[in-house]
Amino acid sequence: MSDIKNLTLRAKKNDLYAKKRLAFTYYQNQDYKNALFWWNQALAQGDKAAHFNIGVCYHEGWGVKKDFSKAFKNFSECIKFKKNRLYADALYTLGLMYINGEATKKNQPRGIELIKEASENNNSLATSYLATILNPNTGILKKKYADAKKSFQFHLKNADLGLAISQFEVGRAYLKGIGTRKNMKLAYQYLLLAFKNKNKKQHGMTNEQFEFIKKIMKKYYPNLNKKIK
Repeated sequence: MSDIKNLTLRAKKNDLYAKKRLAFTYYQNQDYKNALFWWNQALAQGDKAAHFNIGVCYHEGWGVKKDFSKAFKNFSECIKFKKNRLYADALYTLGLMYINGEATKKNQPRGIELIKEASENNNSLATSYLATILNPNTGILKKKYADAKKSFQFHLKNADLGLAISQFEVGRAYLKGIGTRKNMKLAYQYLLLAFKNKNKKQHGMTNEQFEFIKKIMKKYYPNLNKKIK
């Protein structure tokens, strides 16, 4: 409480940093109404990144009535300022709104375009999402927009950053020749990386995927199977 009190005193004296910290502190405490108030105060003082946080509040109905139109407007405003710290997050979220048709007509090409730019700005969630939706087998996108090769490339990008679920998908792609040429050596390497990844459960891997790796190792790599326990 003392931190909130001190931050409030500073925020009331137009300390922008204090306003942003105060908003985030209230957000962490799940006091979304006060978080939204101080994000709006920060925005009024020129913090364009606050548009993203305000948009999320409207999108999720945190501290305010859910309103996709206001969320869409705030995300759209946020991406007008490329140097703001939440630019990539706003691109990704706005892209999802286009794909899902929230406060706008469904527009898969526009949504993909925005999410690709988010990925190019190192948003790993955007990269993972693209890897998933571009896979023709998911059926999320119209066939003309799906692309197995691009799906593979996005998984590869995150796999090389250490994301277990993408390491698994890359290994499976090399194993079956999905979006890339079959390569049993690389399939083994990436499946083993996924299995031994310390963060595999946090990265979304399932027990079924663990069992899949064990089965593949036993079938195709019997002499190397000792590494899988």
